[in-house]
Amino acid sequence: MKELTTALAEALPRTRFRSETGNAIEPQSMRQAIADDAEWLPHIREILTARPTVPMEDIERISELLRGLLKQYWQEDEDRIEHTFRVLGDDETHILSRGEPGNLMHGTSTIPTLAKALVRSAGFIGPERAAWLICELAGGAPIKSKMMIVLNDTWIDQPTELHPGVRLYRLPTSSQYFRNAMPDIHHGHVAVSMLGRTVLEVETERTPAFFQPGQASEDPLRWHVKTALDPMGHQALLDAISLASHRMVEADWIWHEQDITRSLAFPLEVSELWASSRSAERELRPNRTTERQPGMVKVGNGARTPDYTSPSPNLFARDAERAWSVCPEMTSEEFRGPRMYVAIRQWMQAVSSLPGMIERMVGLRIALEALYVDSGQGELGFRMSLIAAHHLGETLTERKDIQSTLNKFYGLASRAVHGKMVLNLKETDRVVIDQATILCAEGILKVLNEKKYPDWKELLL
Repeated sequence: MKELTTALAEALPRTRFRSETGNAIEPQSMRQAIADDAEWLPHIREILTARPTVPMEDIERISELLRGLLKQYWQEDEDRIEHTFRVLGDDETHILSRGEPGNLMHGTSTIPTLAKALVRSAGFIGPERAAWLICELAGGAPIKSKMMIVLNDTWIDQPTELHPGVRLYRLPTSSQYFRNAMPDIHHGHVAVSMLGRTVLEVETERTPAFFQPGQASEDPLRWHVKTALDPMGHQALLDAISLASHRMVEADWIWHEQDITRSLAFPLEVSELWASSRSAERELRPNRTTERQPGMVKVGNGARTPDYTSPSPNLFARDAERAWSVCPEMTSEEFRGPRMYVAIRQWMQAVSSLPGMIERMVGLRIALEALYVDSGQGELGFRMSLIAAHHLGETLTERKDIQSTLNKFYGLASRAVHGKMVLNLKETDRVVIDQATILCAEGILKVLNEKKYPDWKELLL
């Protein structure tokens, strides 16, 4: 590492960096840009596009050191190496994405290209840290990144860390302060719809960084991805947040941000975007033309959109923390059975934007029956409402109110099931349906939080 650090340090003063517009850039401003980028400060995009012109003798010296360092991965006949991260983007490097964008990546580079990329990395993070980075990766260290999930129409009241490596917070409310690693949807522009939205940030690790000769040609390509959410995955957390906030919460946009390995790539903002929801797909699709589309704003270089005022919070830290507390039970063996699965899936379908009111009531009725009725005998509506009242109500008055609400809801749902639904519901009927939706979510959360189904017979006695 010492010899590589020295070679990079001696190459830097002889290297000329220029931006994509042709302006000369000094390594000192490059290192400051990395620090600014982490703080979401503007006016640094041009610096992040720096390309190096490295003297050939320095390229040859660093290349020889890399061949020794990466001997077990080096393809001697082609003087190439295969890896799972991006490097300097010129004709020498071919990037193939496989599977979920930003998560699975296969690149192949010549050793001189990797040497040139490492000089660029030294300009951004310093020679010693750049040498340390490549040595760590050669020794089997993982590629670290952050999975960034923008939630649909969701605004949290305050930044919240649910677990080490799992955070919720809002994006800036002005494009002036978007981080330059934000996904480049269309030629340096980002969707206005991301302004002020809540992001679920999840730290991830991917191994291996380098493939041994022939390993990258295996089908399927073998690597391991570990996230701070393991073993449950982000969808279980979004389902739990939906239950805790009594509304559908889903991913609109997903991208992955690399850590300091980004300094090997051109341009530096290399995150790839996945439009997860249908509305996000519609927004992404038109922006693949050559024209700038309405609803897109320029990132960096002083360009900005007027400050955007986010709506009032509809997700609170306390509800997010409550959702996190039940996630292990949502993925446990006991609650993977049909009963809880049906309750959660039918509730999620009922609160989604897709079904009409009749479908919503039918789905919610199925969810309540799955949760509170463990057989097909007897007066289901009466039994369900009575059991739910005892389960959720703490006082006699609360139990009476819950029983009355669910009994009324069950009557409405039964009319819908038997084709007797009145198309124009009364406002009081809509209130009953909304209240039943909340009660069903709270019932699911309580069962998950207590880590077992109550004994319903004991509950009634």
